[in-house]
Amino acid sequence: MEKRIAVLVTIAILVAFIGCTTENQTQVEQTTIPESTSDKQPEPQIQETIETDPKEAQTYYAEGFTLYKQGKYLDALEKFDKASQIDPNFADAWYNKAVTLSTLGRYQEAIQSYDKVISIDPNHTKAWWNKGVILNKIGKYEESQECFERAKQLDPSLENIET
Repeated sequence: MEKRIAVLVTIAILVAFIGCTTENQTQVEQTTIPESTSDKQPEPQIQETIETDPKEAQTYYAEGFTLYKQGKYLDALEKFDKASQIDPNFADAWYNKAVTLSTLGRYQEAIQSYDKVISIDPNHTKAWWNKGVILNKIGKYEESQECFERAKQLDPSLENIET
């Protein structure tokens, strides 16, 4: 008789255990059934936030600056370009993109980038000056003088420099 009670108690414990396990598995399955998003692209709003993060633009800018100093101008240009795409109002990224383009002899593109800098910061003395240098190189002397004059207005210490 004791053996039967022990067997019945064991069966009851197993049934209770199996019943609980089944219920818990059902609950777990219900909480894990929704689709996993780990292999999906971020939602557009999240992606947009990532792409316009000013810290990210600053990182690309710093990498570009380092590459430029190493003489890796095409690689630097890619970084400055990415920084200016992420943050279209990042004047220093546009400025260094223009300097790099000028270094590569891509004068028309450099002028466009200097124009972007000036549209963001009309008082960017170096952008005015460097745009004048390029315009002078390509034979647009009158326009170059206008740029030099504007730079001199912004920074009177440039007044004694012959243009």
